[in-house]
Amino acid sequence: MSETAAGDSADTRRVIIADDSDDMRALVRLVLLTASYTVVCEAPDGDVAVRCWEQHRSPELFAVVLDQRMPGLTGLEVAERILRDDPDQRVILFSAGLTDEIRRQAEAIGVTACLTKDEVMELPTHAAMREG
Repeated sequence: MSETAAGDSADTRRVIIADDSDDMRALVRLVLLTASYTVVCEAPDGDVAVRCWEQHRSPELFAVVLDQRMPGLTGLEVAERILRDDPDQRVILFSAGLTDEIRRQAEAIGVTACLTKDEVMELPTHAAMREG
């Protein structure tokens, strides 16, 4: 688990990133940091993502960005665990392999948004919104 800070502003929006690709985590981190988010934890797999969330879970944790296909738990499995404990947590499923079925499952468990990796620049907007 690694931590990255982007300033000490009281209204900084804190996020967790989980993706098995170092390059993709770096890209997501850059996009979010540029949009004034603070990355509090990065996870290379689903199991570490759960531990990151358990460690950083608080009202100040703004969003969790999850890849669907990771070693260990999938993004949907991580989302299900998080949302079972905190249905109000913003969770974004961010994956190259999104199918209609994965999107339906994500919606059913309360995932905030599903984005393809081509939509990386839209992450800050979706992290900030609450979909119903």
